[in-house]
Amino acid sequence: MVQRRPEYCRDRSTFDTIHSLIGAGSKDSAALCAPDRSALTFAGLSEQIARTTTRLNRLGIGRNDTVAIVLPNGPELAAAFLGIAAGATAAPLNPSYSEADFAYYLSDTGATALLVQADSTSRAVAVARSLQIPVLELVWSTENPAGTYSISGDAVGPSKDDGYAEADDTALVLHTSGTTSRPKMVHLSQRNVTASAAHIADTLMLSAADRCLNIMPLFHIHGLMAGVLASLAAGGSVLCTGSFNPQAFFSWLVDDKATWYTAVPTLHQAVLRHAERNPAALAQSSLRFIRSSSAPLPRAVLSQLEVTFGTPVIEAYGMTEAAHQIASNPLPPGLRKPGTVGVAAGPHVAIMNASHDFCPSGVVGEIVIRGPNVCAGYANNPEANAACFSDGWFHTGDEGSLDDDGYLTITGRLKEIINRGGQKISPREIDDTLMEHADVAAAAAFPFVHPTLGDEIAAVVVPKTGSMLSEEAVVRFLRGRLAGYKVPRRIVFAEDIPKSPTGKIQRHELARVFGLSDTVEAQRASIYTDNRTLTPLEAKLRMLWQEVLRVEKTAIGLDEHFSMLGGDSLQAVELLTLVEKELGYALPQSVMIQCDTVAGMAAYIERDAASDCVVPIQTRGTRPPFFCVHGADGGVLGMLHLARYLGDDQPFYGIQCVGLDGKQSPLTRIEDMATRYIRDIRKHQPRGPYFLGGYSSGGTVAYEMAQQLIAEGEGVALLALIDAFLVPQETLVQRLRRHAANLGRMGFAERVSYVLKRYQNATSMLTQQVRYVTAKWGIQNEQETRTAKSVEAINRMAARAYAKYPCVCNAVLFKGRLPAFDAHMHDGWTSLIRRKLEIRAIPAEHLEVFSEPYVQVLAAELTDCIQQRCAAPFHAAPSAPIVSALNLRT
Repeated sequence: MVQRRPEYCRDRSTFDTIHSLIGAGSKDSAALCAPDRSALTFAGLSEQIARTTTRLNRLGIGRNDTVAIVLPNGPELAAAFLGIAAGATAAPLNPSYSEADFAYYLSDTGATALLVQADSTSRAVAVARSLQIPVLELVWSTENPAGTYSISGDAVGPSKDDGYAEADDTALVLHTSGTTSRPKMVHLSQRNVTASAAHIADTLMLSAADRCLNIMPLFHIHGLMAGVLASLAAGGSVLCTGSFNPQAFFSWLVDDKATWYTAVPTLHQAVLRHAERNPAALAQSSLRFIRSSSAPLPRAVLSQLEVTFGTPVIEAYGMTEAAHQIASNPLPPGLRKPGTVGVAAGPHVAIMNASHDFCPSGVVGEIVIRGPNVCAGYANNPEANAACFSDGWFHTGDEGSLDDDGYLTITGRLKEIINRGGQKISPREIDDTLMEHADVAAAAAFPFVHPTLGDEIAAVVVPKTGSMLSEEAVVRFLRGRLAGYKVPRRIVFAEDIPKSPTGKIQRHELARVFGLSDTVEAQRASIYTDNRTLTPLEAKLRMLWQEVLRVEKTAIGLDEHFSMLGGDSLQAVELLTLVEKELGYALPQSVMIQCDTVAGMAAYIERDAASDCVVPIQTRGTRPPFFCVHGADGGVLGMLHLARYLGDDQPFYGIQCVGLDGKQSPLTRIEDMATRYIRDIRKHQPRGPYFLGGYSSGGTVAYEMAQQLIAEGEGVALLALIDAFLVPQETLVQRLRRHAANLGRMGFAERVSYVLKRYQNATSMLTQQVRYVTAKWGIQNEQETRTAKSVEAINRMAARAYAKYPCVCNAVLFKGRLPAFDAHMHDGWTSLIRRKLEIRAIPAEHLEVFSEPYVQVLAAELTDCIQQRCAAPFHAAPSAPIVSALNLRT
């Protein structure tokens, strides 16, 4: 596909402020768009920016005054960034930050004010008030064009008359991670950001006819520069979406006629996973190219994207200090070199050796840059400035080489940041936390290669003399102090940490030095050596563990935990399947939580333990315990990540299905499940108020548990319905009308897919109904009772057969993403919850709720709900109406 140069002649080099950049577009052309909203034109955007500058000046905020922004992704955040940056300094912050994070960033930026949406419940509000930082509110309506808003709040000081910012004023403040645990603050001037926007627009040949589908967060340099400013600099438009939704992506692509999109590799992979389900959208796509940046793009993903979308994919290289773009592969007919990040695309790029001499092509050294988009230095950080800025060049800390054609290949990250699946982790933070352990003399975290995450984390630990440290003890210590994704998956013990001749730790050499494929495993074997002879069952189990984990069996200690060996939830399921197939033992998933060692699993089998419905996943903490009911598959293993992200102060108990072990008959009525589960949770919490939750069909069980508890006079402080479906009652005529309306909005290919899906659902439901009936009346064979399909079918049909009555309680529905034609799947709860039904959106499809990165969003929202319920006085619901309903049902 040959790309034409845009028919747009304005000289972008004249842009030196955001205010002047906005004048690039035709007044009547769309600038900011959003799904199902009217667009804001360039004229409207210019007026919005003028109103914002005037309003800020009246509030006492002017040039170089920093306004921190905590808003949800969307057109209002884009417009607020532009409006504030045009007359003051914008500092967008991640809304999911903890209170400690907000306290640090608000203080470090010297924020004059905090801007949040009206009636915001963000943690940032309380933190700002505790720091005596004024809080302003952004007010908008979805009835108005996308990006239209007003600012309310009290003045923060005397009125100013500063007007628009000038070229050398600071437009944007962001923090970038470094090799230390203290983030570095980057001040980007008006000239920096407008230069970067022009560079990106020129590289991508953007014109007024282009529309960017922005799925990147707008508190990150990638989305702000490539998605928003570059589009506007070309006179084009940007479609501002909310949280990334891979299913909705394809409707956005077609409905809003996007011509390109930019993303990180993990988002590209999510798009590819859903592509085959959307053939009609692919056929109607208007994309002329796809861009990738912020992390290395695997060649296989690049090739698959090009085949799937039939359009070129270009990889770029950037960082915050360069206002994003440094290098990029060119669009056709230019030469693209997969494996490289292309040629210099804005700043000058060179390679230097340790003596700061320039390296010839082909020689590996440090990547250095200079140019109008590169920041002048870090704020309030003279040490970092001395190390990174020299003779007009910025030393990126990345290692690479230039070929004879000027194409840049990145060979390493001298900055030492560990990039674990897109999560950027400072090893120094892990070092500092390890050093808090009383028995650790020295420590260093380092990356090693992972087949899917890119980097995984390891750490070498030097124990103090005479101490008896174990790998399990170190990991347990870290789990109480670090986020789950920052905890090393390998711990190596050594007498000393290898260093360079200059005394520096070379982290990227440590994986090779310690040989994770052999030395670590052998060391593990010596740590976990057991003097006793293995029982035949233990020997068989260790062989199966070896097969699943793909390590030497001698490296698996009898008392070593599955997760410590690098096992994940998918491998845990694989192991349980293998144990049943090879040894004939159908074990519940809870075994991988309660008995996740070879010795523990063998002991569980030998004593023929009966299934326990309540599985203690996390028992420590001062908050009330949270009980979460299984989904249709009956297991609780998927809840492990959620429990960890809720933190060590939140007790968490999973409730698994009766009959998963094949030794007991599954319960076939929701009422019976609820009665059994209430009996079991009272062993852990005899009296209420209770905090209950349920995922998928488990939400229906949790709802019935709430009914029964309230009828008994117990309190239910929280009923959390985690993407629990409940379709409103429909007559046949209503159902047919809904299907007809859905079909009327679709093209031919979508209609065929829709009808086939409905047919598959109907046949699947019939099969489930047969299994349900045979299980209910006890006429299925023993083997069928033990199958997961039987348990899942029983749970699904039990939920459908459940007679639902209104409940006088409050509930929170954590609502996942659904395609437009299934948008009614949650609506039935509205008529059943007779007090307040709060709805919180989770940017995940149904099967992704407990998966990364969506589980982090769910955990943050659930934590907020639990904290609110703990802080508020509890009032029990009246029990009499519920008793009556129960009597009617019985």
